[in-house]
Amino acid sequence: MSDARRGARAIGNCLGRLVGVLVVVGVFGAIAAWLLVFDGLERLQNLSQGPNPGYPEVSGCVLRPNTRCEQNDFAEADLTGAILPGARLSDSVLTGADLSGADLSGADLSGADLSGATLAGTVLAGADLTETNLEGADLTTANLERADLSKARLVGATMTGAWAEAADLTGANLTDTSFTNGSVRSSDLSGADLTGADLTGTRTAGAQGLTDPTAPADAPADAPVEPVPEEGGP
Repeated sequence: MSDARRGARAIGNCLGRLVGVLVVVGVFGAIAAWLLVFDGLERLQNLSQGPNPGYPEVSGCVLRPNTRCEQNDFAEADLTGAILPGARLSDSVLTGADLSGADLSGADLSGADLSGATLAGTVLAGADLTETNLEGADLTTANLERADLSKARLVGATMTGAWAEAADLTGANLTDTSFTNGSVRSSDLSGADLTGADLTGTRTAGAQGLTDPTAPADAPADAPVEPVPEEGGP
């Protein structure tokens, strides 16, 4: 084989490899571009979509299912009955907001401030509420089934009739919480602070790490025993 043919073949091989590399780069570039466009369209939709029934617009964010509104300010907002399953609202401020009857199932509210908020009848099933501040919040009859409330702050919260079965309440602060006639069956309350909490009438079967703060303490072994008066005695 002549040197010219060898050179031509070498050049052809190099060009073939270069084309292959360009094809691979082009495919990955197209995928990356599509992801960026998709993300941009989603964010643009959040900003441009006007108010709709059940989809309120607050602070420039349309609150709809799976919306992305992290670190937003919704303080004192009226979000009654809002449809927000899967919404991403982590680290947002919702102090004093009214979310009664809203659907926040599977939503991400981790690190959010919901102190003093109204969540009566709110669906929070499967929601992420890790390290969320719910101090003084009204969670009457709220659905917290399978919710992650680990390290959440629920000091002084009202949880009458709340349903928190199979929930994660490890390390949560429930000091002075009114959690009557609710349910924490099969939930994990390991390390939770229940000082002053009222669990009267709440179902606790299968709950882990739970010590009923309303139960009377056992009398010490050396405690004096009062004599029982005999029949007919004074």
